[in-house]
Amino acid sequence: MKYLKDGYMSLVRTTDLATKFRNWIILVCIGLFTNFIAFSQTPLCPKDENKFTHQIVSSNIVQSTQTYRTAKDYLGKEIRLQADIYQSLDLKIQAYKNERPLIILYHGGGLKSGSRNTAIMQSIARYFAQRGYVAVSPDYRKGWKDSDKTPLCGGGEQSDYLDAQYRAMQDERALVQYFKSQAKNIGFDTNRIFMLGISSGATLVVSRLEDEWISKDDNRAERLGSLEEKSNYSTKVAGLLSFEGANLSPYVKNNFDTPVCFFHGTCDNAVPYEQQYLAGCSSLGYYYGPKVLTTALDKQKVCYHSYIYCGFGHDLAAEGDALREIPWGLNDVLTRSIDFIQDILCNQCQTIKKVVNSEQNILPVAQCNPIATYDECSNVVLIQNNKIELTPTLFHDDFSIYIYTSFDTDKELTLHIYNMSGGLIQTQKLNISKGISTYSTTIKPLLNGVYLYQFLDNKKVIYSGKLWKL
Repeated sequence: MKYLKDGYMSLVRTTDLATKFRNWIILVCIGLFTNFIAFSQTPLCPKDENKFTHQIVSSNIVQSTQTYRTAKDYLGKEIRLQADIYQSLDLKIQAYKNERPLIILYHGGGLKSGSRNTAIMQSIARYFAQRGYVAVSPDYRKGWKDSDKTPLCGGGEQSDYLDAQYRAMQDERALVQYFKSQAKNIGFDTNRIFMLGISSGATLVVSRLEDEWISKDDNRAERLGSLEEKSNYSTKVAGLLSFEGANLSPYVKNNFDTPVCFFHGTCDNAVPYEQQYLAGCSSLGYYYGPKVLTTALDKQKVCYHSYIYCGFGHDLAAEGDALREIPWGLNDVLTRSIDFIQDILCNQCQTIKKVVNSEQNILPVAQCNPIATYDECSNVVLIQNNKIELTPTLFHDDFSIYIYTSFDTDKELTLHIYNMSGGLIQTQKLNISKGISTYSTTIKPLLNGVYLYQFLDNKKVIYSGKLWKL
């Protein structure tokens, strides 16, 4: 701008017409040259350069291991946490190594088992490394008292499980800080860090949407230390990818602005697509899945991709997967993960909510009709007639409920709510239209405790269940 200003003043002072024209040409050339320099210093979108896409650019993958922190486990024992690093050292990739995205992969296992170097984690890590990424598969702290001797629903209180998640969350944030400190040694762009988690690993990733609740609950931050360590390096990442994950809070914290990608089956009985106790165990936390979390992201106008697999269970298994080298569900998740990451790298993220198997000739293994199926999957999964369901069955502060029905005729039903002594405390009349319908209504506030509810058709009970108020 200084050159343009000085040139303009010189032009004004010049009286010779030919000199004016010559100076004008010089100014235009200077401006074009300046713009060219600025443009040439701006990295091209990787899509334009065919980098970090679906194309395999190297099969020569090298694995190394680094210790990223030491911390105390639930027994108070000091342990080393390590991370496996997968990358290509081919010269053609090393030529642009400082542009590479780094993707952190978190294994599942219910916060009590699982490993960074299982076959599936190695396979996923190599998938990304073959496409030019740096892939990291880390340890994180797991377990609680007697968790190795009991099934997931047994052993310990809910606070023990949430303590385990909190320790894992501390490790996740420490890992990001560590690798940012190692960026020059490894060779990647610290502004291009992504996290992809599976099952409990996905729950760990999704915890970033709202992490204040777990910190404050049960004096957890005071007992176990702050969530993030003081460091010269931030814990900010470019994007989050959740393969069957959920969070303890239905809300998104006010300053959250990280794009999120969800992959979830509607028949997942381990981690809810909507909301429920993990694996149906009251000894574990009550979690909120993508159907709830995307509503919170919409309100805050945060970009997300949500891919819904109608009728699929926790592993997105499909009929015929036994004959496939890579199961259809996993292959679809990895393919769409690359698409999501590309959109973020190119600053082109737009919110997507899509039923994946509406356009696929893929039959789910699971045969279930959860509430989500009524709402979103009627064109994909055959809905059973003459059914009714209610959600949520657990309340904190809100008393809004949703009722999903599929009747072949119009009906007038009655909803009764009883206390555990059998006393009728609330009644509502419902006019139900035939076909698949969704109704929203509000019940009167309940005191803390357990309640029974019934749907009646001409005094005949057609569905019953329990409600919890915490």
